[in-house]
Amino acid sequence: MTDRIGRVPPLRVSAAVYVALAAVISTAVLYLPSHGGVHAVFYALCGASALAGFAQGIFGVATNALLADSTAVASRNQFFVWKQSCTTAGLASGPLVATACFLATHNTWTQPELTVVCMACAALGLPLSVTMFCFVEVRPQQRL
Repeated sequence: MTDRIGRVPPLRVSAAVYVALAAVISTAVLYLPSHGGVHAVFYALCGASALAGFAQGIFGVATNALLADSTAVASRNQFFVWKQSCTTAGLASGPLVATACFLATHNTWTQPELTVVCMACAALGLPLSVTMFCFVEVRPQQRL
């Protein structure tokens, strides 16, 4: 896909989805508890989870293509291993931090505390979105 349309359009779509994700999470934890009820919050957070997976899928394809374009063939495998290792470390650190927080508080979180955690998670995607909107692709000149 990224070979046909370039690397930047998928990054921009992913960036827009991350912004929408932040909006859905914010709505779910700030507005819906008092206006929509528990079920509305649950469904909104499920939708946010789906948006996060969609955005990550698009982001992964585009960044893999960018990494392949910008590395020498001889060292490409090493860079992809590092990229995957960093991705795995990031995906593992979230549950580890959550587990530590739950153990430290004896699983007694209040709704305001969970709201702060959810809003922090929503905010984490925004700098990534800004970065993705700033990418500019320079394609080599085509031969006639």
